[in-house]
Amino acid sequence: MAADELVSTLMEASDGGLVTIQISLSAEAMALEASTPVSGDLAVDPMTDLILDSVSTRHEWRTEDGTAHGIVERSLP
Repeated sequence: MAADELVSTLMEASDGGLVTIQISLSAEAMALEASTPVSGDLAVDPMTDLILDSVSTRHEWRTEDGTAHGIVERSLP
């Protein structure tokens, strides 16, 4: 669910460029980071933030140098 929210948000914000996805896994956490070029600011639906709050340990959105980034992290037991 978290991956769907992250990627679909960035697809909607994209200027038509590719959405790049990076997955990382450690003994402590699993993380999914995605980015895409945008022509303006990243607007995130408040419902998306609520969903990510409930299914992840941490999530973050940012835009820098014309690229929107999102990360979702889930601590592992």
